[in-house]
Amino acid sequence: MVQVTADQVPAADDMESLASIERDHITRTLRRACGNKKMAAKMLGLSRRALYRRLERHQLDGTITRRKPTDLVRAD
Repeated sequence: MVQVTADQVPAADDMESLASIERDHITRTLRRACGNKKMAAKMLGLSRRALYRRLERHQLDGTITRRKPTDLVRAD
């Protein structure tokens, strides 16, 4: 059995930072995948269901929508 002392337990700020990093990483990956959650899950090394759970946890489940290919074309 592993014993953990009080100084080894992550502080609340550390946990918030980790959650923020995870949220940002998921958001960036979804943008790179053009909103395709199946592709984003694969890029993140997660199952699609695990990605959906994390989207819910970070309250991102309704904010990311799939972009149309025409949205990716730049107008110069």
